[in-house]
Amino acid sequence: MPQFDTFYQTVAQLCFTLLGLWWLVLQTKYAEWIGNPGRRRMATNISLYFLLPGSMSLLALLASQASALWHVAFVVASAIGVVETAFLLRGGAPPQGRPRIVLALRWTGIIFYALVLLVAVLPASTILTTLHLAPLTLAGILLTLLIVLGVSLAWRFFIEPQAI
Repeated sequence: MPQFDTFYQTVAQLCFTLLGLWWLVLQTKYAEWIGNPGRRRMATNISLYFLLPGSMSLLALLASQASALWHVAFVVASAIGVVETAFLLRGGAPPQGRPRIVLALRWTGIIFYALVLLVAVLPASTILTTLHLAPLTLAGILLTLLIVLGVSLAWRFFIEPQAI
């Protein structure tokens, strides 16, 4: 587990820094976005792209003494991500002009969260045999992709005044 410490420390710091920056963006757009339930829901969803991987990373740092801890943390956090993003997608017909790329990014988020959940649930031997990767390495790759996805969604949400 010590070989993962530096990575997960860095990911946790990055995630909470991005979350703080995202909250600053939300403050600047508060008056414009607060009246729209869809925008509030999307802002919350984007916050989770930083909060959940950051929380998973912090708990992964404790896994050197209790490996079950990272499994439980990754399952719970990724399940929250899947459910929240699915509810966001299910929220009704997309408004006029919503780019298909945003819908594709949201579906990609569900897939990445589901894969994190799968990595946490599958036996380590299965992952090692199939992909020749340690489970925490594969989970780290997926968390990195979730963070990049969160930044992409935040940017799309920020630059599109009324479309999302």
